[in-house]
Amino acid sequence: MLTETGYTRRTYDEIIDDKIERAQELFGEDIETDETTPLGKFIRINAYDQALAEEEAEAIYYARFPNTATGVSLDRLCTFIGISRNSATPAQFKVKAKGEPGKTIPFGFLVGTESELNYYSTQETEIGEDGSCEFIAECTTAGTNGNVSASEINVIVNPSADVEEICGVSLIKAGTDIESDYALRQRFNEAKEGQGSCNENSIRTALLRVPTVTSASVIVNESDTADSAGRPPHSFECFISGGEKNHRDIALAIYDKKPLGIKTFGKVSYTITDEGGYNHTINFSHTINQAVVVSIKIKTNTDFNSITGIDEIKNNIISYINALGVGNNVYFSSLFGKIHAVNGVEEVTELLLGKDEKNMSTENIVISDWEIAECSSVSVEVIT
Repeated sequence: MLTETGYTRRTYDEIIDDKIERAQELFGEDIETDETTPLGKFIRINAYDQALAEEEAEAIYYARFPNTATGVSLDRLCTFIGISRNSATPAQFKVKAKGEPGKTIPFGFLVGTESELNYYSTQETEIGEDGSCEFIAECTTAGTNGNVSASEINVIVNPSADVEEICGVSLIKAGTDIESDYALRQRFNEAKEGQGSCNENSIRTALLRVPTVTSASVIVNESDTADSAGRPPHSFECFISGGEKNHRDIALAIYDKKPLGIKTFGKVSYTITDEGGYNHTINFSHTINQAVVVSIKIKTNTDFNSITGIDEIKNNIISYINALGVGNNVYFSSLFGKIHAVNGVEEVTELLLGKDEKNMSTENIVISDWEIAECSSVSVEVIT
């Protein structure tokens, strides 16, 4: 039922009660509508179908609003403010190879792990005179499943007579899953804030519309002297998460929204040409991912699903932390609600945070202006 206060869906029992009341009006108060009678069975069959129809109508109603829409419905709403859901990205690792000096490791050379995750070389690399070289290997599948320990990459998938041994050295870029509804809603709310120009909100909003950009912040130095980070007087620096392959779009977004005569600052520079043929160099910086490790111990009751419950807790924590955005701290107390949101969690007996597994505590994780929190691992233990 659609009223001035919104859509209200009738439950299955309410529909049955309404139909029984209608049947009594038509056939008399003494008509048998028990579930064992033919009329009672017909009423319940019809009520079941109508309940499903009302559930679908409710889903359609709420799909019209960004805060309640999900999936494709949310994607379609995002087009109205010029953003789209970010796709999953593959993990990249630095890999060391040993082989015959002077020979070349070709583009697409496959290496992998014993668990059969494969990574391919992104460019040709020549083996040095010392019989070794390093190359970048990208996971063949996008998503967080490729975020393994670097040392696990030790298998040559397509053997070559020129390569004797390979070993992962370090993670260059963590893989990400397709942007969740929760993260997309947050970006939607941020993107609609600044519709003007020449202010921080409008610049950040323009950056959030750039494909693959997941978060952005703007730091301003309004003083007459350089600040502690080296920003010149009366300048600003944009910190951007994602968008590594869209530097032109990022530079254009900043140029279109920045105040006249105000300098840009950052580690990345891109030169654009305006309509008059004049060149403008736009500077900005990419964020640095700060790993966050979470350890949880819980007590549960009989409502806790032993098969899916732990994964639900992990997904809640990862989704929350990874959606915080640039420069936002990870607050210790904020994680309790994400844990208790899973049915059957009775008590959180231990919760520890850290930037690595060797330094865990109950303190907040402080994130700098140029950093973005990224949950690298979550361990959940059920205490009996």
